[in-house]
Amino acid sequence: MEHVFVAERSISPSTGLKRWVVADTATYTLHAPACAFLQGLRNKGRSPNTERVYAGRLAPVPEPLPCPRR
Repeated sequence: MEHVFVAERSISPSTGLKRWVVADTATYTLHAPACAFLQGLRNKGRSPNTERVYAGRLAPVPEPLPCPRR
């Protein structure tokens, strides 16, 4: 079964923190590599709008290619 992913805005029920994630449309399981990339953007202080755009661009890719090691 092919996984289809979407960009979703999540809100933590305990802290109210808002962030963008990439989730499976059938199970809402988070796509770990894409969410880690978005976390990296947050850690670098990028705008929430930047995070939103990247989440939308990452979501249509069924399985992102692994990053090459340097």
